This record gives sequence, C-alpha cells and structure tokens, in this order.
Amino acid sequence: MRVAVLALGSRGDTQPCVALAQGLAARGHEATLVAPERFAPLAVGERFAALRFVPLGFVRGFRAVLEPLAAELVAQVDDACADADLVLAPALGAMGRHLHERYGMPYGILQFQPSEPTGEFPNPLIPRRTLGRVGNRASFAVVERLGWLMLGRMMNRLRGQVLGLRPLRGSPFAADRRDRVPVLCGVSPLVVPRPHDWPDYVHLTGYWRLPPDSDRVALPPHPDPTTFPPDPGGATLPPRPDLTAVPLPPDVAATVLGSPGGGVGGGAAAVADSGAERAVVGRAVAGRTGISRKRGATWRATAGGTRGEERSGSH
Repeated sequence: MRVAVLALGSRGDTQPCVALAQGLAARGHEATLVAPERFAPLAVGERFAALRFVPLGFVRGFRAVLEPLAAELVAQVDDACADADLVLAPALGAMGRHLHERYGMPYGILQFQPSEPTGEFPNPLIPRRTLGRVGNRASFAVVERLGWLMLGRMMNRLRGQVLGLRPLRGSPFAADRRDRVPVLCGVSPLVVPRPHDWPDYVHLTGYWRLPPDSDRVALPPHPDPTTFPPDPGGATLPPRPDLTAVPLPPDVAATVLGSPGGGVGGGAAAVADSGAERAVVGRAVAGRTGISRKRGATWRATAGGTRGEERSGSH
C-alpha cells in the first residue's frame, strides 16, 4: 500500500512522523514522508517527497504574504500525495479531508497529544487540570473553533484555487467525527490512560520513536530570519535597530535553553532596548522558569523508554 504521511511543522511534529513512516515501510508498505526539506536527514529508507517550505509565524499582511506560500505548499502536498492509497495527516488545516475529496483515497488523522474530546481532562492547550466533565469537552470545541476561524477562510479559498474543490461547510473536525475517520494518537497509555469516553476509532498507539542516535542527526540551519519569505523577490523585514541581545542569567538560560549559555541564541534574548521593557522581559522569563523546569523533568522522564516500555513512574 502506498501511504503518504504529512508532517507540516517543526522537528517536534516531523520526527514522530518519520518514525511512523519507517514503521510502515518496515511492514512492506511504500511510505512517503511529506515534510519540510530541511528534515530530509531524518528520513532514511522512505521515499522522501520534500517540500520547499519552512515553518512560518504570524506576520502583518497575513493574507497578502502568507497565502501565496500556503498555496504553493498545498500544491506540493497535492502533487506528493496524488497517487497514495492512504493519507495520514494532522487535523489542523484538514489536508487529509481535502485530498480525500479530490482523489477518493481514505485518510487518517495524526495527533501528537491527546486532542480527541473527552470529559476526563481539558484540551492540552488549556492550562488547567480539569474544568469539570462538561467544561473539559467544551474546551476541545473552543480550541478547534479558534483554529478553524484562523485558517478556514484561507483553506476554503485554496480548495477552490488550487484543488478545484467547493468550500467546506462547517467545521472539518466535526465532519471527521461524523464520518468516524480513524485517529492515531501517538501518546503512551502509561502517560495518558485512554479516556473511557473515546470512540473506538481513536487509537492510543504509544509514541512513535526513532532509534536513540537519531536525536544527534544534524539538520541544516534555518534560513536567515531577517528575510521573509525566503525566495528571491520576496518582501524583506525592515531592520530593527531598537532590538539588542540581552544575556539571560545562567540559571534561567539553563532552564529555558537546556544548558547555561547554550541553545538558540547562546542564552540571549532580543528585546526592545529600554530599561522598562528589559524589566518586563526579565520578570516574564523568571515567572516561567518553574513551569519550564517541571515540564522539562517530565519530558526527560517519559522520553527514556521505548514503546511499551515507558516507565510508569514518569508521571
């Protein structure tokens, strides 16, 4: 079976998809990983359909600047997946549904955190342990609604302009559940026990992991962040002489960046060059330190085993 696995994001989104694609290939399927081309060094053994794409942030002129790049991305995904027998893709952006409507192949949804509505805990983006059963379920609807409000109009325009499809009516999240589209949630049941109210088409599979030495694979650097978009003739961000690099205290740098003075930017943060703004940034970073330490410890504890061998004491 020809399976296309879409990974449209950072390394945290891409590396589990590489492991999933490798597992499919090991079982005799023809797996294609569709991902930003800078992650090509991670892909060993798959047919790698690389995208000329880098993760994008929010910018002024969202539609004028981002939409042409998104149109190119959708066209490349469409070309990479046209002959697939099955598409596995994240829910945000509804690419699996778009390709299903265009070509007729089945699709499944990939989750890297438990994002299926449940009454047992709120959406992982909500910083609360619980909102009550009704509030917990409602939190998933709120997050999904906000995500589609952000992307829905643009995606519907691209459905027509690039894929020749009619606009979607209503939320694709609700449509996926109505159609009982299979969901693969790449989280360990030892870390998040399967909620009792999840439907049977949602599968808690355990983490999708590469061999341990894969974490040391060197990736090419990001393009120069002062140019956006990265292609010739694109707009360039104006220089910001009011920004300066402010070194973080060693203990804060160790928590936020992983080692004293190490990590991205060498332990420095760019902020507006004024005393008041420096003080605000300092308080904000210091206020996040405790949370960062706790989350880092939890991640290190749960990431050490292999699927089915996660340490139950990690949570």
